Amino acid sequence: MPDQPSIRRTFAAGTLVLAVSTLMTLGGCAANTNPPTPGQDPVPASAYPQVIVSPSLTSRLVADEPIVVPATDIPLAVRVPVRSVDQHAMFLEYRFIFYGPNKKQLTQNPVWRSVTFPPRTRRMVSANAISLEAMDWELEIRHRH
Repeated sequence: MPDQPSIRRTFAAGTLVLAVSTLMTLGGCAANTNPPTPGQDPVPASAYPQVIVSPSLTSRLVADEPIVVPATDIPLAVRVPVRSVDQHAMFLEYRFIFYGPNKKQLTQNPVWRSVTFPPRTRRMVSANAISLEAMDWELEIRHRH
């Protein structure tokens, strides 16, 4: 039969192991209370283009410098020369989105407009803002749905 001191040591060691494993379990299960956050965008806002095309159009369309008439007495007006460099006709849609101060979107539910590009032709796509607040814009071009 084991003596009293060895039973006490065994009991103390068992208690210590249980206490340490309980603390480790509780420490490992502590919930992260921080809200999830997105990663940092590697492209600065100033580098985003104003003319955006569907990926399938990047090698089929080219755009020249936009012609912008700033808002004074009339809302902002934008015309963008776009040229097809493709050998086939393209049936596309475009829309303009206008922004006010602090990049506030002014265009609610922007309408897609149809445009046809015969092979290797240039078209002028244009729009006028509906508010004198408009200071900036984006043009999106995609295949017609």
